[in-house]
Parts: sequence; structure tokens; C-alpha cells
Amino acid sequence: MKRRKLSGKGTSLLLSLVTVAVALLYILFGDRLAGLLGRDTGNRPSTAPDGLLEVHIIDVGQGDSILVRTDDRVLLIDAGTNSSEDELRAYLDACGVDDIDCFVCTHPHEDHIGGADMILGEYNVERLIMPETESTTVTFTKLLDALEASDAVYTEPVVGDVYTIGGFAFTILAPDESVADDSNNSSIVLRLDYGSTSFMFTGDAEVESEACILAEFSPSELDCDFLKLGHHGSTTSTTEEFLDAVSPEYAAISCGEGNSYGHPHRETLDKLASRGITGDKLLRTDLDGTCVIYSDGERISTDIDSLLTSEPTDAAA
Repeated sequence: MKRRKLSGKGTSLLLSLVTVAVALLYILFGDRLAGLLGRDTGNRPSTAPDGLLEVHIIDVGQGDSILVRTDDRVLLIDAGTNSSEDELRAYLDACGVDDIDCFVCTHPHEDHIGGADMILGEYNVERLIMPETESTTVTFTKLLDALEASDAVYTEPVVGDVYTIGGFAFTILAPDESVADDSNNSSIVLRLDYGSTSFMFTGDAEVESEACILAEFSPSELDCDFLKLGHHGSTTSTTEEFLDAVSPEYAAISCGEGNSYGHPHRETLDKLASRGITGDKLLRTDLDGTCVIYSDGERISTDIDSLLTSEPTDAAA
């Protein structure tokens, strides 16, 4: 369906009435309304929500697609490659996804937006967040056409903005305008908070974007339990300084088995290993296929049973 626009006689009166109504709603309901609209007033959830948060690092080959959901609320970050579109659709359908509260396209490269036109065309997407960019690729043009034909609301990312979806919230950390002319460094980077647990997703952000994030945010604002590494584990991303600030317990790399780029690069793996991020702490789609990590709001784990059957301790992540 084409998005409807106000037109014709009575438009000014209608807009005035809507403005008054919205103002009254904010006065009466405040933060509740802000949460329902998807934009937080600045406060992340401070107590562990009911249920579990699921983060699915979907195997889309040499690309990215991440499904985050809890209590039937859905965030989708990127949509894989053109060639992985069928697999992505099948995975989302198997998960019972129909409605997507927010779809984030981190940047306009084909390995991140290949299935974006399918997502916008076949699922009920409420909001699309994507950097403003110029691209003439067929894949990007198809995304724009699908967006125009959908009912999704397009939102440009602004560093520091906070969005709430049900029991979780995420903060936009990048892109910074000073480096956004480069496609990879135009990537949206976001930190997601669920209870006292936190996750960071970095698209293809490289060292220049990481430096901007380090300059803009304090270590306490960057410290996370989980990091999805930038640019498929390439040496162009994930500096020592950035890893020190984020200090993740778990990390994930999304890349294709036997890919021609040599991702993930050995130097990146060595950085992770020196911080104890190996074995079941390191999730790799090229070796493990689709990976899922869970949070109960106090701890995260790849073993859902451990969250359901054991009590949290003060030492837990």
C-alpha cells in the first residue's frame, strides 16, 4: 500500500486537532506513550523484564542479518545478501515472525541489504532506520522502491537517540557525520539494553567510526556483555582500544564459510583470544551456522536451559 498523505480541504483544521490531541496524550501519559511510539525518553529498562530476549545471528553467508525478539516484539538488523533472501525468509517464517517493530539497515552494501526489499514487501514493518545515503546500485534502488510501497516510517539515525521496543531499548552510537562519507563508516552502530544486560551491533563500522564512538561515549556507556564484530571480523575494525572499552564476555562474527576475504582475520581472532573470548564465547556463522544467544535480563548465555534452571549470582554477567 502507498502511504497516505493529508490533502484537500480541512487539512489545516485536522492538523490542529491532531496536534492538540497529541499534546494532551503526552501530558496525561508521558513515558508510556513515548515507549509505544518507539522513542524512549532517555531511561532504559532498569529491572529484569519478564521472559527471555533472543538474539539470532542468522547464517546468511558472507553478510549480516540479526533477529532480536522478546514477548512478540521484533527488531531486525540488516537483511543479508541477495542470494540468501530465501534462507532469510524461511528462517523468519520458522520463527513465526509476521510483524517487525523496527528494521535497521546499517548501511547500503549488498551483503547487508540484499533481502531488504523482501522484508519491506512481505512483512509488516513499522519503522525503518537507515543512514541517508546516495547509491545507484540495483539492490539499493529495490530497497527504496519497496520502502515507498510500504507503510514503514523512515527514520534517519541520530547519535544518542534512544528507542524502546517492549522490554528492551537501543541507543544509536554511530554513524558520525565526520566519517559517514565512507560506506562502511556510515554504518549504524547501536547498543541494546535488556534489564542489566547489554549488546552491541556494529554493521561494517571500521576503525575511524570506532574512534568517533570512543570520543563520544564513556567506557561505562560502551561496556557490553556481547559484541557483534564489525566488518565480518576484518582487521579494518575492532581495535584494541575499542575492545577494551566494550569489554565483551561474548562476541559474534558473521561471515561465509571459506569466503574469499579470509574473514575473520587471524589478527582479530588473536585480539579476542587474548581476552578469553574463544570456544563457546565466540560465535561464528561460518563454523556454527546460525547462532542464538539469550538474556534473562541479568545474565546472557548460549545455553537457554542454564538461564531457566539456575538462579543468578552476583558474579554472573
